[in-house]
Order: sequence, then structure tokens, then C-alpha cells
Amino acid sequence: MSSLNKVSLIGRLGADPEITFTTKKKPVCKFSIATDDGVKNEKGESVPQWHKIVAWEDLAETCAKYLVKGRQVYVEGRLKNEEWVDKETSKKMRRTVISAYSVRFLDSPKKYLEQDSQPPKFTPKPDTKQLVLDDL
Repeated sequence: MSSLNKVSLIGRLGADPEITFTTKKKPVCKFSIATDDGVKNEKGESVPQWHKIVAWEDLAETCAKYLVKGRQVYVEGRLKNEEWVDKETSKKMRRTVISAYSVRFLDSPKKYLEQDSQPPKFTPKPDTKQLVLDDL
């Protein structure tokens, strides 16, 4: 029997995206989005669910160029479990991220330009920041 690993989310960025490069100079863009599933805390406030998103190559460059904190996006991707050993504690760490294959911008960038918050300019600098990840 076949299996399916697909995630679809609509949410808002909690911070500006971060772009880095692999050792093979492939761009990687990381950002988090918040979704609201209607759960309220004791004070009646919404409790957001946070999701870590990773985009690669051309999609990474596009996300780094046009996404800013607060922007609403529709993300499609697949779940990916990451494991590593923490260098300080020597504990095995795990997290689940969404490896995006599609990111659609759902609101206008004009809204952010009016607030004096411009999308970050994308200038590739592969020699300044690198990730140690397995290149896909």
C-alpha cells in the first residue's frame, strides 16, 4: 500500500525569514508560521500552534526576498524529522519540520511597505554563512 506525507498550512510568519547556504552553496530559507486552531487559554486568548518551515534552492531565494514578519502564507510540503546530538549536553535532540515545496503569498506586500517594514533584500553570500546539512 502507498503512503502519503503531505502538509498544507495557512498562517503568518512570526519573524523575518533566515537564509543560509549548504556546504554545496544551495540556499536554504527557514521561517516559522503560526496557525490558530481555535484553542483558547484561561484568559480567553487564542493559543497559536507554531510550525518550522524549510524551503530550498529557488523557493528559498523567493521566500527570503518577499517574506517578512506578519505576512500570511499558504505552505505545502512534507513532514521531515530531524535528529542530532546537542554539543553542550550530549543529548539526542529531535524536531519535526515542514520541507516546503510550495509557498504562496496570501496578502499584499504593500501592507508591509506602508508600515515602514520592507521585505528584506536578498543578496546571496554563500561564503559567509553555511549549514552543515545533507544536500538533497
